[in-house]
Order: sequence, then structure tokens, then C-alpha cells
Amino acid sequence: MKKFKSMVGLIVISLINIQVNAAVIEVNSTGGGLGTIELCSLRAAIRAAETDGPFSACSAGSGDDVIVLPENGNFVFNQVDNNSIGDNALPSIMTTITIEGNGSTITKSNSAPPMRFFSIGGNAPNQIGNLTINNLTIKGGDV
Repeated sequence: MKKFKSMVGLIVISLINIQVNAAVIEVNSTGGGLGTIELCSLRAAIRAAETDGPFSACSAGSGDDVIVLPENGNFVFNQVDNNSIGDNALPSIMTTITIEGNGSTITKSNSAPPMRFFSIGGNAPNQIGNLTINNLTIKGGDV
């Protein structure tokens, strides 16, 4: 019985560790750019999550990250962020990220070049990402 209690304790400690290693990054700007020293944009939040370091006004990511968008925000993208696997409006997702949309919408500007919003993973076998999107409307992107 003592060995069983030790195993249960180890499992509980492991689950607590998983939660501690996650970061919540709050987006406070609907701008499509890289943010500023006072503004955390979605693009900057993804960079912070991917690098596990602060980026613009976004807090550092850590492990599996949750990016929280402002309630009913309207994000309009008009420029390509990268073209690692075709043109992308946002940085490529190479880690585990959850985006809590809170009823927000992301849209491609009519004047923007053809581009997708999200690229998950990369060209190399070890570049594997995982993206979960909750309560977010995506309009106007290309594949």
C-alpha cells in the first residue's frame, strides 16, 4: 500500500509540474504588427510563446502556452510575417500553443497579398507544432 501511495504522489507532482510550465500571454493590441514596448499583439505573443522569452510587451512563454485575445477583438493583417512554407500572416507554430479567442475575429485586409494565417510545423522532421484555437473566427486567408 505504501508503494501505491508513493506512485499517486509522484503522479500528482508530475501533473502540477505540467501546469507550472505553462504560460498565459495576454494580448492587448489588435494591431497586426510586432507590438511595442506597451502593446502585445498576436504576432508578438506567438513569438514570445515560441522563444520562451518576452517579446515587445508580451510576457515570456514557457512550455505549452495559452495566448488570450481581447474579448470581441478585430485583428486585420495586411503583411506577410514569414514565408517559411509559403506566405504566412503570423509566425510559424513550432511548439504547443492554445489561442483563446474570446469571440475575436482575424481577417486578411483586401489589400494584403495572398497568405495563410497559420503555419504549423516546419520543413525539418523535428519541427512539429500543435495549435488549438477556441472561440475565434478566421476570415479571408488563403491556402
